Amino acid sequence: MYKIAIIPPIPLIKAELQRRENIIGNIQVPGMTEMKKLLKIPIAGSLKSSIMLALTLGKTYSILALDNSWTEMIGQRIDKYKLGKHLTSIETVGTHVYNPDRKRDMNETEFQSFFEQLLKSDRQALNSGAETIILGSTTIIRGWKELEDLLKIPVIAPGIAALKAAEKMISSGRIASI
Repeated sequence: MYKIAIIPPIPLIKAELQRRENIIGNIQVPGMTEMKKLLKIPIAGSLKSSIMLALTLGKTYSILALDNSWTEMIGQRIDKYKLGKHLTSIETVGTHVYNPDRKRDMNETEFQSFFEQLLKSDRQALNSGAETIILGSTTIIRGWKELEDLLKIPVIAPGIAALKAAEKMISSGRIASI
């Protein structure tokens, strides 16, 4: 079994001190590029892993951001990574999956409402010319397959994309970072 740390926006160096074998950063983690230069372990960022997978599956991609602040942050990261050439749009869903005030997972009614918002944003992404869609948060795990089946194009859950990238880095014995 692999030791993998999925790192929220907290100092990433802590993972190295705890002797993790791998780091998976979520989309909003700042400093991933800098950490990759400092640490001697594989690091898989969810945004970059998702974009690389999206470009393997199609020529263009769109990202579904949770809100306007995420839209801006994701746009800045894409510019920093120089991966915007094939980006057709960043669509705003308008709500978050995770809400700390709720202190529980979404119930079925809440999830259905969220899913409808995702579907609306997905359709806007398709209209922009996207051949693949990236969900804009590692917290969006539920529903990606249903979206993919409805839309008939690849829908990428960033946490899963980063996990698969990290697994490949470990199994191949490479200390690489994406």
